[in-house]
Amino acid sequence: MKKLKITLALIIVVCHLGYAQNFVKNPKKVDSILNILKNQPNDSSKVANLHYLFDYFVYKDLKKGKYYADEEIRVSKLLNYEVGIANGLYNYGVYYNNIGQLDSAIVYYKQAYELFEKKQNYGGMSKSNHGIAIIEQYRGNHDIALELTYKDIDLYRNKLPDSVRLGAAYDFISMIYDAKGNYKLAIINSLKAISILEKTDTPIRLADAFSHLGSNEFSLGNFEKSLEYKKKVLNIYKENDDNFYTTEAHNDIGIIYYHLKDYDKSIKSLKQGLALANEFKFINIKRTISDNLGKVFTATGDYSEAQKYLNEALKNADENNQDYWKPIILNNLGDLYNKTNRHEKAITFLTKAEEIGNNFNSLSTLKDSYFIRHESYLKLGQTERALIDYKTYTTLKDSLYNLEKIKEIEELRTIYDTEKKNNKLRFKKMRLSF
Repeated sequence: MKKLKITLALIIVVCHLGYAQNFVKNPKKVDSILNILKNQPNDSSKVANLHYLFDYFVYKDLKKGKYYADEEIRVSKLLNYEVGIANGLYNYGVYYNNIGQLDSAIVYYKQAYELFEKKQNYGGMSKSNHGIAIIEQYRGNHDIALELTYKDIDLYRNKLPDSVRLGAAYDFISMIYDAKGNYKLAIINSLKAISILEKTDTPIRLADAFSHLGSNEFSLGNFEKSLEYKKKVLNIYKENDDNFYTTEAHNDIGIIYYHLKDYDKSIKSLKQGLALANEFKFINIKRTISDNLGKVFTATGDYSEAQKYLNEALKNADENNQDYWKPIILNNLGDLYNKTNRHEKAITFLTKAEEIGNNFNSLSTLKDSYFIRHESYLKLGQTERALIDYKTYTTLKDSLYNLEKIKEIEELRTIYDTEKKNNKLRFKKMRLSF
């Protein structure tokens, strides 16, 4: 089955970083803590309050979130309080992740993990590990992300019993399998996450799980069902003033409407998301939404608007060294230039997409580059070059088809192995009961 993508920005992040017990922070408590901090001495309670404020603000106001992470580190160092320092380092990881500086984020997550491990703080170890796993998944290193997440699950089963963390881990595994194209495993793990999280008082975590189930349905082409889940979670994120994931949900809903060919609703939702991304400086999501708006306006025939948003997306990727995403944007620009009879310019952009795509071995993106460029050559009457590109396109298309078949076999094997393992555990429990 051909995979359909909702292009999410760390959206790739696609779930709340860290395994906090409950992301619904009470605004009245926040006000109370802010008043307490005015005269609070430097002690571990103050560090805890600063950490609470970081959790509250990081998905609402990144600048404020960073301030409280700075303060948490500063006070913890004065006290030589290593767990506080570790939490502050972890919060730096979350902050740099959310502004798209992933190398810096990984450095801080690893520093936090080392300190947490030193103190045998399993909760800290797991959330730092999870932060790294999210970035590995974002970069396409899905097997590494799976390995790290199953390591967390082992912690939650043996050393840190916690239903919320366990449910969140299965939710993340669902995302990874969806990215790998293993849709059955993705839905199995989504449903497992939801069944666990429904028994907890964590509406944001449950919303994350339903959001990812919606993404699974999207990948299978079930757009109406996907839209139902995404609208549900949008309301939850709004109710909890979660600006980051409200922005992401608007992007997702816009893309679903695009595939349903309801372009007016698509544009409305994407523009709502873009307004939030601009207001709160969500760099990655801004690039994604700008690119998606370019695609939608191209589909409507409003090429001047399409040009504006695609140029903005490319500028964003250039300024933030997001080379991985450039071929996707360049392909969309190439398609736009073909539609506006600027075929030579299209070839220039598509050749650049080919060069960058080869660096990342992005077969799906390369396939699109060759197909769109073959159309450019045909329009210019350069049939030999068009034929070369078309042959390359069909070769990549066949390779991707074969990879999909291999994935299906691997998926069946994983399902079989998991069921076999579960049967052994059930049999062991039965024997113990006797």
